[in-house]
Amino acid sequence: MTHLHATPAGAEAPDAAGVRNRIREVTGRDPSPLFGALLLRPDLAGPLFEWFAAVMTRDGSLGRPLKEMIATRISYANACRYCSALHSYRAETAGVPRATIERLADPIDQLPLDERERALLAFCDKVRDASPEIGPADWDVLRAAGWQDEAILEAVHVVGMFSHFNRMADAVGVEFTPPPS
Repeated sequence: MTHLHATPAGAEAPDAAGVRNRIREVTGRDPSPLFGALLLRPDLAGPLFEWFAAVMTRDGSLGRPLKEMIATRISYANACRYCSALHSYRAETAGVPRATIERLADPIDQLPLDERERALLAFCDKVRDASPEIGPADWDVLRAAGWQDEAILEAVHVVGMFSHFNRMADAVGVEFTPPPS
């Protein structure tokens, strides 16, 4: 149950049905609890969903498993229960082992990932916690690890998106319940 007042049946904002249908078209499922709540303002929910779709529903340069790991790590660090639960679930459905997901809050050097992935996640942590301090040397470390600028920028989008979504989910008061197996 969200902190928002539920819209009475039939009184939904006129554009909400279009956004709901777009979410179903792109994801193949009903809106998440967060997007369901945000449909109170479809003029804001629609563009926000399109950003989410562009970053998270396409493989892009990083692939869905890595993006879900980044989303989960950011959500763990921001203590967002909703996004932590939802994206750890989605990481697992994307093929990330449960043992890895459970360790995503660990220090970088203890993560069960390869050095290349650790370098990217360390950069993501810095984007989350100290973005004004990022400089050319940070990008050089990632390039030396084999990351292309397009992939690094995609990771920055995931971090920025989940820093935003974590706050939205907490403020709105949504909860995640995994679908039945």
